[in-house]
Amino acid sequence: MAMPDMLSSSPFATPTEPRYKTWLIGAGYVLLGLLCMGATATQATKATGEVAHKGTLTVESCTVRHVSGRHGGDKTMCVGTFRPGRGPAVRDETELEGDHIPGEHVRVYREDYEYHLISWRSFWGWLAFFFLSVLAVCRGATTALSGVHARTVDEFTVVRSLMERHPGAPYVAALRWAGAGGLLLCFVFALVSH
Repeated sequence: MAMPDMLSSSPFATPTEPRYKTWLIGAGYVLLGLLCMGATATQATKATGEVAHKGTLTVESCTVRHVSGRHGGDKTMCVGTFRPGRGPAVRDETELEGDHIPGEHVRVYREDYEYHLISWRSFWGWLAFFFLSVLAVCRGATTALSGVHARTVDEFTVVRSLMERHPGAPYVAALRWAGAGGLLLCFVFALVSH
C-alpha cells in the first residue's frame, strides 16, 4: 500500500523555496526595518522641537477640505500666522493640518514649506512607528536565521522550534520583547499626552 504524500502539507517538511530566496526576504525585512527606524527616530526628535525652524502658529480659521487621490478623504486644514522663535519673519496664511480652535497658539516647525506639530502626542506616535520597525527587523532576522518565510500558524510554530536551537535566538527574542513593550508603552503615552 502506498503512503500518501503528506510532506507537501507538513510544517516540518523542507522549505519549498530556495535558501537564498528566504535569506534575501529576511535581509529585505531587516533593511526596511532599519531604514524605517532611522526615519521615524528623526521625526520623533523633530516632534519634540529639536529643529531649527520652529515657532508658534496663531490659528485664525479652520476648514474641512476634500482631498482626492491616493490619500484622499476629508482633512481639516487651519490657516494662521506663523511667528518663528528667532527672527522677525512673520508668515501669514500659513496652513497646518489638524483640528484646532481659532485663536489657539500652536507650537510648530517648518520643513519643506510645510508646518508640522510639535507635541508629545506626535513624539509618541513617531516612536510607536520606531518600535514597529524594530519588530520588522526581528521578523527579518528570524526569517534569515531559520530559513523559513513563515506565513501560516504551523510555519510560525516550526520557526519557533528552529529558532530555539539557534545561537542568535536570545538576541532576537530580547529585541522582539523590546519592540513589543516599547510599542505598547508608546500607545499608552500617546493616549494620555497632548
